[in-house]
Amino acid sequence: MSCPNCGPSGAPQPAVTTLDKNRQPTIVLVGNPNVGKSTLFNHVTGARQKVVNSPGTTVQVMSGQWRALGARVLDLPGTYSLIANSPDEQVVSDTVSGASGSMTDPDTGLGLDLILAVLDGSSMTRSLYLLAQIAQTGQPVAAVVTMADVAVQNDEPVNVSALAKEVGIPVMAIDPRSGKDYAVLNEMMATALSTRPRVNGIAPDPAAPGYSQTAATEALARVRGASVDGRDLLAEAVASADSECTCEIVDGQCVNGPDCECCNSHAQDAAMAAAPAVSSGVERSSEEEMDRAAVLFSWVDGVETKIR
Repeated sequence: MSCPNCGPSGAPQPAVTTLDKNRQPTIVLVGNPNVGKSTLFNHVTGARQKVVNSPGTTVQVMSGQWRALGARVLDLPGTYSLIANSPDEQVVSDTVSGASGSMTDPDTGLGLDLILAVLDGSSMTRSLYLLAQIAQTGQPVAAVVTMADVAVQNDEPVNVSALAKEVGIPVMAIDPRSGKDYAVLNEMMATALSTRPRVNGIAPDPAAPGYSQTAATEALARVRGASVDGRDLLAEAVASADSECTCEIVDGQCVNGPDCECCNSHAQDAAMAAAPAVSSGVERSSEEEMDRAAVLFSWVDGVETKIR
């Protein structure tokens, strides 16, 4: 079954990553409140789900098995931002980053393989801003657009094909209440688990909420092993960074493994080259957060002009 909306039209096919067969892949659902995220979760997991408390908190997270993919899936609390101003938002940020003790802590053998961003078609500005924040974490991501019918009623239809092409990740429209779209969703997600796509135009930022050093290192390795896309800020940072690292890259990953000091060092350098320096001062930190928001909103504006 083909899916014309599941990938960026005309974009180079990303390298395929071989998943660790000794570890069940993990997919995390992230989106604004009331966008159909939980309905989607219920449909893909069926009865194979449970409510769990995020470690060390009273925040509840739905955990289940994505039956068609054989993957663990977590339905995180709805949020408008990865900046943690509440316990729920802290859990989202920690889970996305794979923070120590979180439900995706790689040191526990769990990790995070793919984020599914659930975008509200009737409120794309807010949803795209959250997607931009996810991009800064370095994590691979695919997306679905819900409430597309409401967007049409509001005379603001979303061109999903144009959106996929502009952001460079698999995107499809879906009505979570209907069963007719899930076969295509399963196909899109299975491919995304292997290709681990990243958003065009936004580099991982070590100072951003939810940032994952592990994911950013992998993103860097994949860029080094593929052709440079001029719109990809991470690729531009890598192209201009010190190129003394000579690690062998196979299937987008360093042969020395995720703990390679050379790759980790270059990932940090490249990401920092594409982002403001981190400061411990509260005033400076606030200024940097405002600067970061301005950059993200500029990206959002650019995307919105292409999808209407």
